[in-house]
Amino acid sequence: MDEDGDIGISRQSLENGQLRDMIAQSGWSHLLLDEAQLHASLEAVRPPSGACWVFAYGSLMWNPVFHPVERRQGVLHGYHRRFCFWIHAGRATPQHPGLMMGLLPGGTCRGVLLRMDCNDADLELALLWKREMVTGAYIPRRLPVRTPEGPVEAIVFLANPRHPTFAGDLPFCEVARAIAGAAGPLGRNRDYLRRTVETLRHQGIPDCGLEKLAREVSGACSASG
Repeated sequence: MDEDGDIGISRQSLENGQLRDMIAQSGWSHLLLDEAQLHASLEAVRPPSGACWVFAYGSLMWNPVFHPVERRQGVLHGYHRRFCFWIHAGRATPQHPGLMMGLLPGGTCRGVLLRMDCNDADLELALLWKREMVTGAYIPRRLPVRTPEGPVEAIVFLANPRHPTFAGDLPFCEVARAIAGAAGPLGRNRDYLRRTVETLRHQGIPDCGLEKLAREVSGACSASG
């Protein structure tokens, strides 16, 4: 929990299955991937021996759960971040769904590259998969990411447009209303947006679209009291 009372996903909630339980209780248990499916998904993109990088563009930037041994700013070409998945648990409820980000084709995305300790990679990747791939909302790929120190190949989680919770290209005002009104056991949906905006700003790579969205959400929250 941060100074504003935001809870978020924890290492413990992944290890003890709490995140899976939240999703099941929200009525989406049929989407949960089992251990065999998670393992197969991971093995399909597991990096060869050596450095293991993960490209973070949302909550992984400020709450990776694992302990990165190195961080770099990175630019992923060919994709952009967008709130494109409905969520009904975590930072939302079935009655008041929220939204989660994914990477969609087109444009570029600036984010943070996180390098895992090679000695812990097997354990940490398995934990990461329990978080990012719990319902198969993403398509994991190894893609080149540009950094000031040179290009690196990183694991990137792309939006799965065939996923049942995929929202597509929602109107700006609808996105803002959903984020402003959603909250759940892991905190408020708007704090997910706020912390992403603050992290990008702190890194010196602000996202103008998210900044505009954050202002709209703040206005919507103020208007609702």
